[in-house]
This record gives sequence, structure tokens and C-alpha cells, in this order.
Amino acid sequence: MLTLLGAGVGASGPVAAEASATPTTFSQSATSANNWTNLSSMGAEDGACASCDMTAGFLTSQTALATGFGFAIPGGATITGLKVRIKRRQTDASTTRDNVVSLTKNGSAGVGTNKAASATNWPMSLTSVEYGGATDLWGTTWTPAEVNASTFGLALRVRDASSGATAEVDVIEVTVYYTV
Repeated sequence: MLTLLGAGVGASGPVAAEASATPTTFSQSATSANNWTNLSSMGAEDGACASCDMTAGFLTSQTALATGFGFAIPGGATITGLKVRIKRRQTDASTTRDNVVSLTKNGSAGVGTNKAASATNWPMSLTSVEYGGATDLWGTTWTPAEVNASTFGLALRVRDASSGATAEVDVIEVTVYYTV
């Protein structure tokens, strides 16, 4: 779902705007790590979750890639920030934590700053956590063409030092802040 708020040019100059969307395309890395199931559940906030069983013998999940956000940021806009919201939980009182929370321009490799909160355990109830914000470019530059591309997205990998929980993600949402 794509939501556009506040776009336009004011008499006094550029006007701040924002657009939010959820992904429509999902994949995961093919590495020796725990597999995600039901990845498409990350595209809607409905209580149906993508999950990764962290008891399967590896300490990390495969990297889940969420792309296809469908942004339509105007070509002359200046990207001023990006915010990611992930609604997630772990199923047991364990040490499930972020390992990678990175944006991608090409649909596979993370770029800029990894925003993983690697010292914070995921909660046991579905809770939204935000990364970045209206003035945070995640350590790189962005053009409208890059965020509009079908390959723009988020890379998410989790770690569980005790291998005792299932990581679950209900929704991923990205908000792009820009001026026109």
C-alpha cells in the first residue's frame, strides 16, 4: 500500500512531503542459516507473520529481502530521510535480536548504515520499532529513481544467541521523506 502525504510546492519554496509503502516482493539469501517462511506476510499489517525458527541449529536467520515498494517520488524531489517500521516479536523469552537492518538499492546488497539494534532483545508481543527518520539518509545518498526502483528495499537478518525462539515479523513499512 502506498500513501502520499503533503506533496506540493508552496509560494515560499520547497514543501516537505512523505510517502509510505509496504513491500510486494520477497526473497531470502541462500546461505547456511535458518530459513524464513511466509515471507509475503511482511507486506501487510494483519497479524499474519513471516517466521524464522531459530531452534534449527544456526544462530542467524537468512537475510530476508523485502522490495517492490512501488514509490512514485517525483523526479525533481530531494530525498531528505527514510524511516523503516518493523512490527516484530520473538515467541520465547530468548535473545532474538537484530543482526542486519539495511536498505538496498539493488535488491540484494545493503548500502549505507546498518541500523540493527543488536543489543536489544525482540519483545514477546508484536511491537513496532522504527529505524531512521525524516532527516536520516542511512549513511548514503538517495535519488527519486533509486527509491522508485523495484529493487529498492530492506534487508533483515536476525540473531539468537541461545537458539531458543522463533522470530516473527508482521509488517515492514518504509516512509520516504522528501521536498519538492
